Amino acid sequence: MATRQRIVAGNWKMNLSYLEGRDLVMDITARISPSDTMVVLAPPFVHLNNIGNIIHGIANLKLGAQDCHWAESGAFTGAISARMLASVEVNYVIIGHSERRQYFGETDAQLAQKLDAALVHGLIPIFCCGELLEAREADEQEAVVAAQLHLQAHHAAGAFGFAEHQDEIQPALEYKGLAHGWADPAEAKDGRERGRARLAGHDVDGEFFMRFTS
Repeated sequence: MATRQRIVAGNWKMNLSYLEGRDLVMDITARISPSDTMVVLAPPFVHLNNIGNIIHGIANLKLGAQDCHWAESGAFTGAISARMLASVEVNYVIIGHSERRQYFGETDAQLAQKLDAALVHGLIPIFCCGELLEAREADEQEAVVAAQLHLQAHHAAGAFGFAEHQDEIQPALEYKGLAHGWADPAEAKDGRERGRARLAGHDVDGEFFMRFTS
């Protein structure tokens, strides 16, 4: 099992034009210094190829995508496949973000399919989990997160020979309590501990990190 690595990921969401994105990344590359911390940039799809070319060769700066579809190809207007992401040398992909769950109705079963697709094409999934306000107020947050992780842990541990390649590809997980938009530090720590305990039962060494960006 590989040593847990610190990851800082920036999800740009639906922001910045092509030129604005280029200028931001040029500024980042001018400021970043060698570090054991992996920095992942996850811009909108339109930026991926250009940003990948700009950051190429910077060891601790990697390219991430905000989502992928579970299918290889087909009539899925507006969707991007994991195969397409791999073709422009994307390293990481965010799966199951709260906004995808809330606004696009993505289910745990669909997210498990996305996880499979990402692993098949050598992408490192950043899997998001967390509970809504109603679940936390009812003290059901542990059950909610456990349900979100159940299928994903099974797939991450065994799907497509992944168990034999955990040193090369380890999933990262983001805990984001949704009770008030973001988990406070205590909630996030609790969520990370519960998530690690849940994944330990599936022989997956989950990587957890907090996001501080809005």
